[in-house]
Amino acid sequence: MVYVTVRKILYPLFKGVFSDVSGGEHLPPNGPYLIAANHIDYLDGFYIAMALHEINGHEVYFLTKSNNYWWTRAALRINPDRRSESVDDALQYIRQGKIICNFVEGSRNAMLHLLKGRTGTARLALLANVPVIPVGLSGLTGRNFVQSLTNLVAMRKNLSIRFGPEINLERFRGKQLDYGILQEATQEIMRGVVPLAEKVYVG
Repeated sequence: MVYVTVRKILYPLFKGVFSDVSGGEHLPPNGPYLIAANHIDYLDGFYIAMALHEINGHEVYFLTKSNNYWWTRAALRINPDRRSESVDDALQYIRQGKIICNFVEGSRNAMLHLLKGRTGTARLALLANVPVIPVGLSGLTGRNFVQSLTNLVAMRKNLSIRFGPEINLERFRGKQLDYGILQEATQEIMRGVVPLAEKVYVG
């Protein structure tokens, strides 16, 4: 209930910064599925949640190392000291039919190239056997949280969110999830994010 209330209150404000929300036809009609997104701003989670709401009304939950957004009830915190438990918690959500977003770079990045992809999204996708939809964000960035809020209130309509076709991970499914397989699958995911984010990737 808290999630829905927060979304309804903030939706008109966040919608005001979108210059482009595209690729909604690539989203599955229902969950569960994973979203693999690049990360450029402190408010990216809100932007993706509002874009999904605009396209099809879906709710999305976010894997995060921060506990700053606990009040939204949409944050699934990754505890660095208990990563296996965090994976189990995320799998529980997926098995309930929920949609989970993970920022594949692992941290905010406003540079012109993507950071090396983290393997968590690939691991979850292969363990849960669910689709992965790449998402690219470009445009709006804030050097700190205050500037991100300032950009939001200014409503300059300079944020683009693009959803891409499902990442094909079929050749990895059913295999032992060792480091090599997870790295290969992650590279496949990053190749899907690159054109949507309008960045280059050298990972």
